[in-house]
Amino acid sequence: MFSLSASLVSVPDFMNIAKNCTFVDIGHSAQFLPEDGPSRLPRAPKRKRPQQFWQAFDDKALFYDCFWHIDGERVLLIGPPALNLQTHFDAAQFVANPSGQVLSPRFEPTRSMLWTEFRNVPKGTTDIGLKFAGLDFAIPVQPNQADNFAGTNLILTMNKNNALDWILHWLDWHVKLHSANAVLIFDNGSDAYSNEDLKAAIAAVDGITTAAIVSWPYSYGPFDPAVLFHPHWANFLQMASINMAFRRLAAQANAILNCDVDELVGREGTTNVFDAARQSPDGLVTLKGQWVESAVSEDEKAFPAHLGYRYRHRNPLRAICANKWCLDPSRDWLSPLSVMPNVHRIYGVPKTMGRNAPTNPFWHFKAINTNWKTNRRQGDESVSRHHRRLDSLDRAVESYLVAD
Repeated sequence: MFSLSASLVSVPDFMNIAKNCTFVDIGHSAQFLPEDGPSRLPRAPKRKRPQQFWQAFDDKALFYDCFWHIDGERVLLIGPPALNLQTHFDAAQFVANPSGQVLSPRFEPTRSMLWTEFRNVPKGTTDIGLKFAGLDFAIPVQPNQADNFAGTNLILTMNKNNALDWILHWLDWHVKLHSANAVLIFDNGSDAYSNEDLKAAIAAVDGITTAAIVSWPYSYGPFDPAVLFHPHWANFLQMASINMAFRRLAAQANAILNCDVDELVGREGTTNVFDAARQSPDGLVTLKGQWVESAVSEDEKAFPAHLGYRYRHRNPLRAICANKWCLDPSRDWLSPLSVMPNVHRIYGVPKTMGRNAPTNPFWHFKAINTNWKTNRRQGDESVSRHHRRLDSLDRAVESYLVAD
C-alpha cells in the first residue's frame, strides 16, 4: 500500500512551503474597438442564434497582443479574425513610433485568428501607431521573452477558477512523471482566489523553477449552433493564447506540453513526453485521450484531486476524447506564421503529420471541472455497471506515487 502523505504535498500546508520558483512578469497590449465604433459580425450573421451566443461573442477585440518576434526584426500583432472588418484592415495605416516609419502589414488569417506581421521594423520602436476606421490607436510593442523559458519543459494552459489543489496536484504529476519544470498559465479572469494565491500554489510544487501567469480576462467565446462545421470557431481567445505563447514566450523551450488542469499525461516506457517530442522525427507527440468519469470507488475515496477517479464509460467509443500535443518548437517546419498550434492539432500542416507522430496517453477527468463550459461534472457517482476500470491509469498512478 502506497503512502499518500509521503508522495503528495498536502493542500493545507502548501501556502507555507517556499520553493525556488521564478515568476516572469508578462504584459500584453490588448486593443478594443469603442462601443460606438464598428463591431465584428459572426460568420453567416443573418442566421438565428440564441441570446447566449451574442452575450459571449467578442465583437470588439481588435488585438490581444503586440510583440517583437524572436528574430528582433519583425513585430507581430495577434487578434480575432477580421470577418466583416476586413475592409477596415485593408485601409488601416500603421506607423512605427517614435521613428514615424510607415509599415506595410502582411496578414495571415484563419477562421479563429489573425496575425498581422511587420518586417524590418526600426530598432527602438516602442509602439505601433494605427489609424483604423477613423480611430487612432497607439499599441505598445511588448518584448519577446522566450529567453525566460529557454531549455525548459514547459506546460501551457488556460485557467479560470480551477481549485488550487487541482492545480497543485496537476503540476506535481507532470513534474514527477515527465520532469516538467516550467508552467505558463493564461488566467481568464479567475475570481475565486487572488493572483498571489495562484502563485503560492505553483511555488509549492517542488521542481517548478519558472512560471508565468498572464492576465487574460477577455471573452473566451461561444459555441456557435448556427455553424455546422467547426462550431467552436468563435473561441478566439484560446487560439490566440496558444499562438502568442508559441511565438513570444516558448520558442526556446525544450518542448511545450499543451495540457489543461483536468488532464493528466501518461508515459510510454521510461521516456517522458518532453523528451519524446525532442526525439520524434518531426518534434511532435500526439496525445491520445480517454474521458475519466466522475465515478469513485470506496478504495479511492481517500485519494486527492484527480487520483480518486479511475473509471471510463463501458462503451469505449464514449471514452475517447480529442487529441492534444507536445511539441519541440525548434523545428524548421514551425517557422511560417501559417503554422498555428491550436487546442487539438497543429494547423497549417498536413493532418498526416499528427497521425504519423508517436503517441502518448492522457486522461481527461470530468470531475476536475467547474462546469464553466459544459456540465461535465454533476456530482460524484458510485461505480456501476456503466463503468470500466482504467488499468492504464492505475499503473500511471502507481508510478506517480513511488516517484521521487
